[in-house]
Amino acid sequence: MHVLVLNCSSSTLKFQVIETDTELINRDADRGLATVSAPAGARLEMVPGGLRVQKGRLVLAGAGATAPVDVGEGRALVRRKEPRPGERHPLLRFYESGTIP
Repeated sequence: MHVLVLNCSSSTLKFQVIETDTELINRDADRGLATVSAPAGARLEMVPGGLRVQKGRLVLAGAGATAPVDVGEGRALVRRKEPRPGERHPLLRFYESGTIP
């Protein structure tokens, strides 16, 4: 099962996706799959096809990822049809900074 964890502080908003089940919990072996962070003051908008950054920036990272996906102001976190070249992380491989009309 995947669990979404939200951490709201005075300086950042962080989302984390964790993979877990009863067996993993009993072994204390939950796995963090990805972390999304946005600094205070960032403004994000859910739109069809992605998550648009209206103000600030958004960073999507994961353990073992080749590189984080950094989405700047005016851009969007969008899903690719093909995996990013060289990226093996299961969640990050299909996401990139892009534009949504």
